[in-house]
Amino acid sequence: MIIFGGAGTLVGPVIGAFFVTYVKNIVSTVTERWTLILGLLFVLMVIAAPSGVVGPLEKRMVQVQDEKVPVLQVAACLRTTAACRS
Repeated sequence: MIIFGGAGTLVGPVIGAFFVTYVKNIVSTVTERWTLILGLLFVLMVIAAPSGVVGPLEKRMVQVQDEKVPVLQVAACLRTTAACRS
């Protein structure tokens, strides 16, 4: 569960627990080999995002705080890439 959410935060394992439980419930209704599928997801997650789901989000929040970018500019940046360049 920590693998999916990300270690070092309180929110990461909670997100991971919800994800693992959700996937288990969905996949176990389709096949009896849900443990194999969940294991493959764990391996893919470790390869694709070693810091979990929360890691990249946390890194972006730190960048925003370091740059002291106004909140409105961040919101505009999320909508269009042209606002991020200025």
